[in-house]
Amino acid sequence: MGYAITKKYIRHGNARPGHKLTGPIFGVAHDTGNPGSTAHGNRNYFNSQQPSASAHTFIDDKYILEIIPLDEKAYHVIYNVTTDNRRYGDDANDAAIGVELCYGGNINFDEAYARYVWYFAYLCDRYGWDPDEDITGHSKLDPERKTDPENALNQNGVSFQQFINDVKRELDGEGIASSTDDELLQKGDNGSKVEQLQEDLMAAGEELPRFGADGDYGSETVEAVKAFQARHNLTVDGIAGPNTMKKLKEVIKDMTQQKPNESHKEAWEWAQEKGLLNGKDPRKPITREQMSTVMMRLYKKLK
Repeated sequence: MGYAITKKYIRHGNARPGHKLTGPIFGVAHDTGNPGSTAHGNRNYFNSQQPSASAHTFIDDKYILEIIPLDEKAYHVIYNVTTDNRRYGDDANDAAIGVELCYGGNINFDEAYARYVWYFAYLCDRYGWDPDEDITGHSKLDPERKTDPENALNQNGVSFQQFINDVKRELDGEGIASSTDDELLQKGDNGSKVEQLQEDLMAAGEELPRFGADGDYGSETVEAVKAFQARHNLTVDGIAGPNTMKKLKEVIKDMTQQKPNESHKEAWEWAQEKGLLNGKDPRKPITREQMSTVMMRLYKKLK
């Protein structure tokens, strides 16, 4: 199967200098070394703290999250090791894509690992890499200091060679699919996309009573997104990711086409059958004079 790739790039700084990458020639498999930390949590850390280290992509059990464009450098292997130069003729930071596996805590390893394998297969498909030759582990490049990704893989009964074999199986199968460029919006974001999200939330029936569509993804917007997610059986995290945005578009489309909400459909059809409503505009707000007409109709029916 294929997975969505969410691109939510961090701002420029120490972690993302914006320098162009050579190739990319190969990929380096990492794990975060921080059990329980999520893809978004890592993204937020690198975006706000801007350490002189980074990776291109973080993967947990819900997201494949690219935080640095794949044609830019990320600092995921120290420069003074020489294994990468001997094997690939260049430094990993200058010519490789770094991918981090999130694990531990509440993260479902099987789901995260499936995305990790798929993503490396996707990279091999995209760049013409040979998994046996062009995927290496951080520990393979810097064995005296690093144990990733075996640190996370071995805890869950997976060897590095099994990981490579799984990538090859995924690459040879029918699971490779094109990525999607779904945007992800979350607390702290601002701008026109947030404003559109807020307008859509209100159109879908959620409330933003204090600030409305102000373009600022604050606590009120988080709560509105959570309410929408709960109402439509989505993961309730307050983040407007691909699934939430897709469902929101569906709801808005249904409203534009004047289809009744499923939770009110039975009552709507009953009201039409009894002659209380005229069958038009099921989601259009009703005025007090219109309500008076409905009440009068109901009174006559009951009389």
